[in-house]
Amino acid sequence: MHRFWTIPEIITQVLEYLSEADWRTMTQVCQALWAPAVRLIWEDVPQFSKLLRLFPEEHQVWYRSLQFGHEEFVALTGCLWNTEWQRLHLYSPFVTTVRIEMDDQIGKTLRRLHAYSKGRLLLPNLRVADVQIEFPGWCAPLPEAEWTQICELILSPNLERMDCRQSGWLRHAADHMALPFFDCLQRMDHLERLCWSGGTISNVAETSVCRFLSSNSSLVSVHLDASNVPHAALFSASHIPTLAVASLSKFQDAEYDTFPQALFVSMTDLECGGTAAGLETALRILKAPKLNRLCISMSDQEKEGKNPFDILNDLERFPSLTDLRLQDFQPSLAHLQAILSLKGLKTLHIKPPVPKFNWTYRHWPAQLIRLLAESFPQLEVLVLGSGYSLTDDIAVSLPDLECFAQFCPNLTHLAMSVDATGIATFSRPLIPHPTLEVVDLGGSEEDGYAKEIAGIIFRLWPYLRKGLMTREAMGGSSAYQWERIWKEVVRLQNI
Repeated sequence: MHRFWTIPEIITQVLEYLSEADWRTMTQVCQALWAPAVRLIWEDVPQFSKLLRLFPEEHQVWYRSLQFGHEEFVALTGCLWNTEWQRLHLYSPFVTTVRIEMDDQIGKTLRRLHAYSKGRLLLPNLRVADVQIEFPGWCAPLPEAEWTQICELILSPNLERMDCRQSGWLRHAADHMALPFFDCLQRMDHLERLCWSGGTISNVAETSVCRFLSSNSSLVSVHLDASNVPHAALFSASHIPTLAVASLSKFQDAEYDTFPQALFVSMTDLECGGTAAGLETALRILKAPKLNRLCISMSDQEKEGKNPFDILNDLERFPSLTDLRLQDFQPSLAHLQAILSLKGLKTLHIKPPVPKFNWTYRHWPAQLIRLLAESFPQLEVLVLGSGYSLTDDIAVSLPDLECFAQFCPNLTHLAMSVDATGIATFSRPLIPHPTLEVVDLGGSEEDGYAKEIAGIIFRLWPYLRKGLMTREAMGGSSAYQWERIWKEVVRLQNI
């Protein structure tokens, strides 16, 4: 064998140009190629059944899972003797990423593996685990002891990323899984990313979650999505010195809101959701000098109570905030006026909830659009979803957008719907904003002229910025389809 094949870096580079079928062939060429090829074959396991097929066929039971769209899985039956583990022990050390779709059959298989593994880790070098749990409604919830066995079998001490998604179980069923899960995570010294969604966190599970967060020193990103994320979990997360990205929802009304302010020294990105009172408590806990992006989703904005956005008036809490995103946010003058002190904002997204029963479409009022332009002179990106008129003011139309050219000289991205029905009475020239690169004036749920004029302006905007003033210079574009609209555009250009 040529010495060329004894250099691992070269072998790895060569194998990356080959397909998985070629890797399997390379494992049979020589011993020097076996380990690099096997590593590429087994380092990423997209389905847990691929590992289970390493056991003898007499133990394999093929079935279609109702919980995962009738996808074909493999479960194991019978006694798994030591000699029948040899193939799994040969290849499992190469596995660094695995995806486990767990229904009741896979759950039974994992408990069977734990019973015959003699305390040995299933995947000793696992770095990334993606677990989705979907048990049928008729299936009795697993006791805590059995969940402990599953966690001990799967969770490697070298784990760096853990994603766990579960259905909304009853509280006692969720506790059975949450308690051993977070207790096992406390032993993971290299865990950098955690995603946990589904279920309810009870008072018992809250203690386990907070204990894990307060003892961790390596997490960079954490995502908790439950029907009641406790505020104590947010406070405990402040003890993580490396935490930069957090997504926590849904905060509920707090019975006791005496939490002290917590300093997040490394946090740059935060998403949070919940009730107005729950968010008010959460934001009052937070102090993040490096926070750059904040996304808030409020579920009960109509309920009277404290305004969580008043916290933003304290400029010392988030001095570096430049990106604010309000999701499912019903426009309210009181709420919007509370954020006007954030003069350093460069990106602002406001997306109201989509109405379920009232399909009447309303535009943003021109007065509010001008207020936003005047309040945020550094704005570079503005995205306004389908809005609802807050006052009886005239809805925003194309001429009203000139306020951005006057007050926001750095604006590059504008997305909002406009009322274009009044464009026929507009008596001034159409002058594009000099720095805008992306302009989307559509998004209207209306049909007809108003929607078409917004669409054609969106398509013509790049040409208008270049100073092209005739249809021929624009290559015809798609304006031939809207002769009436094109006449209006030509009229505005030639005033």
